[in-house]
Amino acid sequence: MGTKNFGLQEFTCPCCGKNEAKLELLYALQRARDYLDKNDSISITSGYRCPPYNQSLGAEHTSSHVKGLAADLDITDGGKAFRIVQAIMKTNAFNRIGFGKVGGKLVMHVDVDDSKVQEWLWGY
Repeated sequence: MGTKNFGLQEFTCPCCGKNEAKLELLYALQRARDYLDKNDSISITSGYRCPPYNQSLGAEHTSSHVKGLAADLDITDGGKAFRIVQAIMKTNAFNRIGFGKVGGKLVMHVDVDDSKVQEWLWGY
């Protein structure tokens, strides 16, 4: 199960194969993807993370990834990253966006974790 452009397998923890990604995350990503041009894509670099894997990356134990409510998106292309941000803002798909490096890759973190501060932008 998943959405038109996102399959649950994209959100599987690479260390243990467990996947607790929530459908609300996939639906929010799909809303943003639907806004983009058909030639644009959104590449997931990290979805659900089991607690040990999350810790191995140096992430906080309160990370929304361990709840299945977050994804990191590949933003190595600055133009595409800009268009994704535009889509997110236009569709109100996410109220929390972070930018940083995970495993040496530049990523955009998005989550639908309403237990955390909303309308928040940060770098790490």
